[in-house]
Amino acid sequence: MTAPKALVVEDDDRIVELIEETLFSLGHQIDSVTNQADAQAKLENNGFDYMLLDLEIPARPHRGGASIECGVNLLRSVRQVHGPAKLPVIIHLVCGACANLRDGCHCDLAHSARARACARACACAPA
Repeated sequence: MTAPKALVVEDDDRIVELIEETLFSLGHQIDSVTNQADAQAKLENNGFDYMLLDLEIPARPHRGGASIECGVNLLRSVRQVHGPAKLPVIIHLVCGACANLRDGCHCDLAHSARARACARACACAPA
């Protein structure tokens, strides 16, 4: 049986390392990119089983400027080209405040800008 193949789109090296370790422990194959342009190029040439997407990514490599709009645009493109049935997309959000949960800080994701952007992204391309 062939291992599932994931495209991880995340621009934070620390988070990529954690995701890769977890997916590797599950027996998955992993390919990682840090931006919208590289993700679109990888999707054209590789048969991924699913994509794990951080919405806040840069548009191009080595340019900085990560924004939620880039992740939303990538999601729209994937939905138009591949459709949700052919390439499931798992959206993950990292909230800076959540890093402090162990210190008693609680984050209300339902009202955060990232959660609203995620809801807009998911609504933009129905399943």
